[in-house]
Amino acid sequence: DSALPQAPGISASPATLRRFFGADGFLSRALPQGGRSFEERIEQREMAEAVARAVNEKHHLLAEAGTGTGKSYAYLIPLILWALSNQKRVLI
Repeated sequence: DSALPQAPGISASPATLRRFFGADGFLSRALPQGGRSFEERIEQREMAEAVARAVNEKHHLLAEAGTGTGKSYAYLIPLILWALSNQKRVLI
């Protein structure tokens, strides 16, 4: 669909996900510093990597994680990266 932005070279690789979820990554810099600021969570990055593998390999994923893990970002970011890279829509 031509309405979707093109993002050549963007993928949900483990290296890219570390750039988002790392202690000094994109989320750390983008989220507010006061109150509930970003903190690196290994479980969040691991879930994001599992989501990326599932979408890239076209299989289902059932993931369970506790409160405060950061599940929303863990599934949204890899799916957004995949959608941009593949110029496809994602239904959540």
